[in-house]
Amino acid sequence: MSVKLRSAQSLKELKQQIRSIGTVEGVRSIGFSKSLEDKTNLMGSYDCESNEIVLQVYEDDFKMMNVAFMHELAHHVAVQAGAWRDFHLSDCRHLSANYIFLVESAIDRVAKSLWNKYVSRKAWGNYIFVYSSRDKASHLKFLEDYYKVTKIESDEDALARYWTFA
Repeated sequence: MSVKLRSAQSLKELKQQIRSIGTVEGVRSIGFSKSLEDKTNLMGSYDCESNEIVLQVYEDDFKMMNVAFMHELAHHVAVQAGAWRDFHLSDCRHLSANYIFLVESAIDRVAKSLWNKYVSRKAWGNYIFVYSSRDKASHLKFLEDYYKVTKIESDEDALARYWTFA
């Protein structure tokens, strides 16, 4: 079955398209929240134990909902492939922000390939990287605060760990 995110005329239509793609990829359920970002400063989340995605609702920015969905769907795809299990199956406090950033950046690359597979680029344009290298410092600060990480790790050590679990 071929499913593509087309230009959506309504939030309801966009949610239906997102759920269709989630079903194709084996996601158990996809929920939508109007207050996720207020509580956590996140655009979405993926729970690998329940196999569920929750997305922040952006009523005035459907593209950001698509980007968030593809990013969370990429987490699902990585879990299904057994990648970065130490990241996906833990509370991440024992990991360094550098390592988490490397995993999230890799997830972004998976998300871009999912975007190219499922999204009409004519309608939506190119994927927007959530964890871009040029904003690494601000991402590291956010990750340290969000995950309450306590481990300090060099870029080289984080990269070595990254390749162990990739």
